[in-house]
Amino acid sequence: MAKKAVIAIVRRWFVKVFLPWFRDVVWPLIKEEVVAADQAVIHDLVEQLREFLNDRSRRREEDARKRAAAAEQQAKAASSTAEMEKYKAIAEVWRQVADELRQDNEQLKQQLETLAKEAEKSVSRQIERLKPNVQATQSTLEIGDRRVPLLSPPEED
Repeated sequence: MAKKAVIAIVRRWFVKVFLPWFRDVVWPLIKEEVVAADQAVIHDLVEQLREFLNDRSRRREEDARKRAAAAEQQAKAASSTAEMEKYKAIAEVWRQVADELRQDNEQLKQQLETLAKEAEKSVSRQIERLKPNVQATQSTLEIGDRRVPLLSPPEED
């Protein structure tokens, strides 16, 4: 068999058999693994961010509560009614700050959860649009918005 004939057979097999098989059988498996890997990365990042925000918020809330307790102690040790009321007011402000910090932390948790879900959906959508499409007549492979030439068009007998 002539070299050109063998090359033509291999090209035809590659474009008409292998690439469609790859697209229909192998690509879905690869796509699932890529989606799973991307979602795992998103999950890990969200967990790290959640831990950071929780730790920071907890420390700030603790600090505000300590300051409220210190102001209460100063109110108890006050030498006059005016001084006592001043420190009680300061303690109340610090308790309000602590409560607001706790509420802000809860809101951040909810927003982070929403963002994580949206990111996972976005990754899935982006990967879904990457399904390879073989244009045998043009010998091109389309993936997403890209088109790459495969081989010269197979010669027909």
